[in-house]
This record gives sequence, C-alpha cells and structure tokens, in this order.
Amino acid sequence: VAKTKMVSNNRAGRTALQLIRYLQEHYNENLTSEMIAEQFNYHAYHINRLMRNATGTTVHKYLINYRITAAKNLLTCTELSVQEIAFKVGFESTAYFSNSFKKMIGCSPNEFRSRRRDDYRKHAARRRRKCRMGINAGLQRRNRP
Repeated sequence: VAKTKMVSNNRAGRTALQLIRYLQEHYNENLTSEMIAEQFNYHAYHINRLMRNATGTTVHKYLINYRITAAKNLLTCTELSVQEIAFKVGFESTAYFSNSFKKMIGCSPNEFRSRRRDDYRKHAARRRRKCRMGINAGLQRRNRP
C-alpha cells in the first residue's frame, strides 16, 4: 500500500486523509472515481490530484494496492477460493484480480498461496526440530553425573 506522505494541517490535507480512510473502509465495494468524488463533493480530477499529492499515486492505484494487500492476507489465512477472495476484496472480475495481483506481486494468487504454505511448513518443521533439539539438550544436561 502506498505510504502517505506528510500531509499538512490544511483543508486539502484533511480531505486527503478522509479520502484514504474512506477507501480503506469501503475498498470491498464497487467504487468509481466519480462516486468517490461525489461523496466528497469534489470533481473526480480534484480527488485524484489530492490523492496524488498525499500518497504519490492515484485513487485507482491506491485502491488496487489496498485490495491486493487485503487479498494477500485472505490467501494466507483462509481457505476461500481465489474467486471468492477477488469478490470479497472488491474486484468484479477474477481475471482482472489475477492480472492485477500478478502485476503487483509477481506471481498468481494460487502461486502466492502455495508459496506461503510451503514457507509455513518449512518454518514449522524448523521450529519443531529446534524445539526437539532444545528438549533433548536439556534432558542430556540434567542426566549428567
């Protein structure tokens, strides 16, 4: 997710922060720049300019990044299908979700999930080995004369 630049205490800065908060609360809804602009009583161009000044990116790109971040969490922590996740985070098309995900992350959602599971298994196996080694070492120390 794009980092928020230092936003001044002026009206534009406050509006940008409200815009970011709005996007984070409504990211899973079908949002257009026009709908967002209407929510804030501004023109879509002005909303995009505020967003670019605050984050360095457009409303659309910020929203896609935020949705992909939410999707990564769901891919890691749930058994939901890629299609269910795509719709849950606000994409209307699984193909668009998959293409956006691959462009941002460098692999497909299924590959990401598979890699995360493999990484988890490797780390879990390593932790179990270390734990057993620690237990055995502790037992050997106690059993010494």
